Amino acid sequence: MKIDRRQALAVLSASTVWDKAWGQAPLRPADIPVDSFFQRPQLGRAALNPTGTHVALCTRGTAGRARLVVVELETLAQRVVAAFDDADVITVRWLSERRLIFYVFDEEGEGKSGQADYLAVDADGTALQRLLTRGSLVSQGPQMGDDALFSLAQDISEGPGFLSLWRVNTRTGKSHEFDVPPWSQGFLIDHQAEPLAAMAAHGDTARLHWRDGSGGDWRLVLERERFFGDTFSLLGLAPDGTVYVSARGGHDQSALYTYDPKTNTVSDKALLRLNQFDLEPGLIFGKGKLLGVHVQADADTTVWLDEETKALQATVDEKLPATTNLLSLPRRGDSPWVLVWAYSDQQPVLSLVYHRARKKLTLLGRSMPQIASAQ
Repeated sequence: MKIDRRQALAVLSASTVWDKAWGQAPLRPADIPVDSFFQRPQLGRAALNPTGTHVALCTRGTAGRARLVVVELETLAQRVVAAFDDADVITVRWLSERRLIFYVFDEEGEGKSGQADYLAVDADGTALQRLLTRGSLVSQGPQMGDDALFSLAQDISEGPGFLSLWRVNTRTGKSHEFDVPPWSQGFLIDHQAEPLAAMAAHGDTARLHWRDGSGGDWRLVLERERFFGDTFSLLGLAPDGTVYVSARGGHDQSALYTYDPKTNTVSDKALLRLNQFDLEPGLIFGKGKLLGVHVQADADTTVWLDEETKALQATVDEKLPATTNLLSLPRRGDSPWVLVWAYSDQQPVLSLVYHRARKKLTLLGRSMPQIASAQ
């Protein structure tokens, strides 16, 4: 895999319109070629850095390969930080203010070349490091600096399998394996980037294991029938130490609860429940607390628990009334920038940023610029 920095200024040209007019030339539906609907998106994933000063974008360059671009929001200055002639950048996540981790895959060869790797790079395009060719990136919660956590399947004979857990330094590539319970299938990570809890399942039994302190011994805190009765899954750890879980609580659908490991009890009342849908939410933390919950039901949406953020959502929705608008906020600091992911059944995905003080939306890119949404 060779990094390609040629045509750096052209990388965003097909997918990005900074402060230009958003309007599209009117077309008759018959003027839109059918193959326009089957082309690969020009814009893939986008991610806001922890303090909300930069956005990382997966965009398709003129050569057709998806590349990684970092945008400095105050100036809209753009930099290509990773581009390859034999692979595409598929996903990206910020590890810290300056370090990114991303996944590449050969879309043109549909993976036949075996080109599938996790890599890391600094936001200025330096210190590129290849990491793993297998495994899954674990949700890490707190900022971890240069390290990332990965789970690797050891046995898939009984579903998701027996997972091992590894910490990988993204600058050196050196790794460390954690001691985790047998048949672990999911982990809760604490604020020191150590495994705090592990859900395990083997045969007909599901078990929850807990660990007190870094390097402490694992203890079994919960054991239940695997395929019947209430469900229980770990979701996240808040900055204040609150543990969030998904459980049924005697109902037909799972909902969002808190869990107390000291008493081994789930809260009596659900924080959030959806009618007719199981809830497997994505938790959104900021300002030292749980701000909201991203849920998937008949459509993607966000339920905000914080009144200030709820009002911000209403403001963005008023400015973009024809689309579903998903917000990403800075995890810390007081940056005015908010990342907006907007789409509808007629409008392919748009990536925008909103400046709260200036009350201004700026378009970063279109996923399918060849589609005239008005038609």
